[in-house]
Amino acid sequence: MRTMGKTPSHVLRHSLGTYEGNLLTQWLNQPRRTQDHRRIERLLDNLAMLFSVRAEGPPEGIAAMLQELGVQNRQIQVFKQCAKEVERELARYRMRPVLRTLDTTGKSKLAATLEFNWDCGESPAARAVLLIMSPGNLGLVQRMRRCHKCNRWFYGKFSHQDFCSPKCQQTHYKSSPEWREHRKQYMRKYRRLKESGAVK
Repeated sequence: MRTMGKTPSHVLRHSLGTYEGNLLTQWLNQPRRTQDHRRIERLLDNLAMLFSVRAEGPPEGIAAMLQELGVQNRQIQVFKQCAKEVERELARYRMRPVLRTLDTTGKSKLAATLEFNWDCGESPAARAVLLIMSPGNLGLVQRMRRCHKCNRWFYGKFSHQDFCSPKCQQTHYKSSPEWREHRKQYMRKYRRLKESGAVK
């Protein structure tokens, strides 16, 4: 009997967070900046800092564990401050579960389905928090990041992705001292070859 091959976990994880990540980056990169944008950016920065500590449990438990491990007090204070800011920001939002659709067309009552969702009202920031929650639950919130070149927000397809586009990546690479030195050496060799008549 032939069965379908198992979907690689990296493909599944990528596809699960991409939709929300792209919606969120579109909102974050809007030309008109508001206080909501700045608050959500701060929330993402704090979440990324918390995520960088590879530990499991509630933030207060992790802080105690870091202390036991002898981590520097300054780092523990930064962790605690980020956790407090995240808690304070999330406490601003009041969302309620709502029944979006009801499907009772099945032949039996057991086949009926309900689709629940969260209603966040008219607040754009609350909608942004909902978009953060889904990748966050999948362990993908750290994929929401700023481009190292243009500083725009993007959702990284890969965990090592630092640029929003190949153009930004190439521009950044070409401005590095290593690339300039490489280019200088290449041009020296090229000029020597040209002077020798080996190339036209």
